[in-house]
Order: sequence, then structure tokens, then C-alpha cells
Amino acid sequence: MYVTGPPTAGPGGPDERFPLPLAGVVTRSYPQGRPFRAPGVRILTDLGVAHGLTVDVADYQRRTRSTYTEMVADLAGELASADRPIGLVVLAHGTPDAETQWPSCWLAAALPGEPLSFAVADHGIVTPFLALRVAAAYVGSHDLSRAAVVVLEQTALLRDPAAGEAPEPTENRATALIFDRAGDLGELRVQLRTGVCTESATGLVRARLANGDPGEALVVGGALARGVPVSAAGAGRAVAAPAGLPCTGPWTAFAAGVAGWRRAAVDRVRLVDHEPRLDTVGECVVDLARPQQVRHA
Repeated sequence: MYVTGPPTAGPGGPDERFPLPLAGVVTRSYPQGRPFRAPGVRILTDLGVAHGLTVDVADYQRRTRSTYTEMVADLAGELASADRPIGLVVLAHGTPDAETQWPSCWLAAALPGEPLSFAVADHGIVTPFLALRVAAAYVGSHDLSRAAVVVLEQTALLRDPAAGEAPEPTENRATALIFDRAGDLGELRVQLRTGVCTESATGLVRARLANGDPGEALVVGGALARGVPVSAAGAGRAVAAPAGLPCTGPWTAFAAGVAGWRRAAVDRVRLVDHEPRLDTVGECVVDLARPQQVRHA
């Protein structure tokens, strides 16, 4: 068992370079699926009663959802195959699974290579950046030849939206970053900085934009994109992540734009996002290499 405490505020350490090159990125959107099963409704009802909450059983029974297990099952063929076994899959999600089905366990059993698979959660918008740091440490210490980080979010949130715990996703989406020793999409570096308020994070984005590096594209996520001159779509040099995708947004924008950036001779893509509840900035730099076909669905 590993026990951790809250991070110490500070500028963060040096960029963590992922030990494997980026081989591909796949992003997919999913429609609402089937209704909740009866056992799941009973569990949620029991939990509500145990905590003195009024439970609207009929509301649960009307809801539909796409679970994280269903999403990763759809992506499994992209992550690994018999001739491309995988050693590590890290899931990252800022919102909980609508129905617990153990997607990490499913992947560990289903994928060639018997990979170690686990999830990083409960860090809001910067969860994917943290997952990349964790995955990099595992890959480096175990000398793996293939790994993936899968960012997930769904709309079926079993909580009161008025609680304001986190931005509400408006789409079910999964985006997979796939790393392989033979990858030729580029090299990835990631950094997390704590103790950064919203105003300072916005200032960071403005400074990046002011630099005007012609060889760099900037992807800005979440609230950081408000009030700064970034494009809402396309493969411009400064792009706002799609609205309604608090966790997958920057990575979805990267998947959509990387082919255009390559054609425009962009050397580097920088993704920046901020979690105001944790005063934490996540920053990821992809140094693009040779052209690579990137699928976007």
C-alpha cells in the first residue's frame, strides 16, 4: 500500500519526458447506452438511504449511460494485438464511472501482454497530466516497450449538479495516447505545477501567446480559454479545447489538429490546463517528429 499526502506548493520539477515515443492517438465519442441494471439501482438506493439522502428510484431507472468498461472495450483493438502486446494501461478520469464495472481489470484480462492496468482519478481537470507522469515512472522502471494512457469522461453523473464539484461533461468520450518503442509521432514531456491560482494560470497562457513562437501550437483547456485570443476549432496555432469536455478536451483537440500542424510545419504542440480547486497547472509538450496518421472519430 502506498500512502501519500497533499503536494507542497511550488514551481514543480523539470519536465518529465515519457520514456517511449508517442505512436498514436485515438479519440471516440459514444452515445448514451443502456439503462442502469436493477442491482446497480439497488446499490445506489442503499447508499443514499445509509447517508440520509432521498433517492429518486424512478429517476435512476430512466437514465442511460455508457460505462468506462464499454468505452475501453471498444478501444482495446487500438491499444494492443497479438503482435503488439502491451505492458501498461493507465486510465484517467475526472468524473466517476456511472456504473462500477472495473474497466482496468477488464483490460488486464483481455489485452495481449497481460498488462498492469489501473486508474488515476480524483484530481479533476489535471488528472490526465498526473496519469502521464505516473505512467512514465512505471514505463521507465520496468523497461516496457508499449503502454497507453486512456482519458475518459461520461455524462451520467450520479450526483447533484448544484454541488459544483467539477465541470459537467456534455459528451461520453475516450481518448487514448499510445506509446511504443517504434513510435514515430513525437516525444512527450509533462509537468504539473501546484500553488498556481486561476489568475496566474491565465497569465501563463497569455505569455505563451505573446511569445508567438511560429514553431509551436498551443492547446488551451477549460476556463483558461476564456478571455484569451484562442480559436474554438481547427488546427490554428492557438486552439481552445472543445467545450463540455473538461478532461478529454485538450487531448481531443490534439488528436483533431495534429495532422494539420504537421502540414503547417509546426514542430511542437503545448497543451495547458488548470484545475482551480487544486491550484494546479498541467502542461504537456509534444515535440512532433515524422508525419503520422492520426485517426479521429
